[in-house]
Amino acid sequence: GCKGGPIRLCSLFGKFRYTAGAAKKNRQEEALRASMINQEICLLNDGFPPIIDGVSNVVVNYGGILTEKGIKAAVAAPDVEGADDSAYPFPVLRYQSLDLREQIGYTVGNPFSLSLMHRLREHDIGLVHSHCPMMSQFLARQIREMQDVPVVMTYHTKYDIDIANALKGKLLQKGAVSALVENVSACDELWVVS
Repeated sequence: GCKGGPIRLCSLFGKFRYTAGAAKKNRQEEALRASMINQEICLLNDGFPPIIDGVSNVVVNYGGILTEKGIKAAVAAPDVEGADDSAYPFPVLRYQSLDLREQIGYTVGNPFSLSLMHRLREHDIGLVHSHCPMMSQFLARQIREMQDVPVVMTYHTKYDIDIANALKGKLLQKGAVSALVENVSACDELWVVS
């Protein structure tokens, strides 16, 4: 069973589900109903091919499997020079980014891109599924504000360790971890890969 209180941790298909509050529960139920009437699931991640890592592969696979099953999916990811998204069976919405691959191995997207917000309004999004608690989760929160949809996040790794490795200053590390905690807390549902 679930542990009681306003925050419940439940085992679900080998993952953990985090749910807080009645309003969030209502958004989750609305999203499920909405997805059944052909709305789109918007997948977000800070990395996407040609940047290859495990989470990028998960997002590619989710998009492909959802599309195969007749569920509309779209991916929003930072722009990467040389990216060719034409082979994917789902739309990939690239947005402005800084190329920091030499410093941290990734591009860093601008989650407040106005051009991306305009393009996202053209999509009938019923659910946002973020795969990173950093810039993608800032973007997920913007989409939720704009379209009043729930946000699910899958927590794939120990980001606090990644932050400590990428940022050397203790003050920067503390600020980044604080933003990470705030972003995770803003989710309607959190899945932690076991």
